[in-house]
Amino acid sequence: MSYLEAYQSQMMMRDILEDRQIAGFPLVAMLGIHAEVLEVRAESKTWDEFEGRLLEKYGLDDVLWLLKKDFIEWVETPGKGRNSSVLLWEFEERFARLSALDRTVLDTSRVLLFVKAMVVRD
Repeated sequence: MSYLEAYQSQMMMRDILEDRQIAGFPLVAMLGIHAEVLEVRAESKTWDEFEGRLLEKYGLDDVLWLLKKDFIEWVETPGKGRNSSVLLWEFEERFARLSALDRTVLDTSRVLLFVKAMVVRD
């Protein structure tokens, strides 16, 4: 379940009106995208329109996304048995498959995550 779907289901469970759902979303969005979410909110009249614009802006192909949890598990999994250049290529490939939001969150610790992946490779 995506972050957006989780938010929407929580709002529906609590019977929150659609306009309040849209108004409240920027409050739970990361600071790095807060201004952009406010901009999308201003352009949207319904939840479906708001959701569509967010998906358009932050990624349409959920199937290709790699979840942050899965990425971290891969980093921490020993026995990768690859040389440094192959491991770097695989790391970058997996990192690129993260959602834009997860890439933003993890970008500050990207080098540390790669070093961790190298250390636990065997």
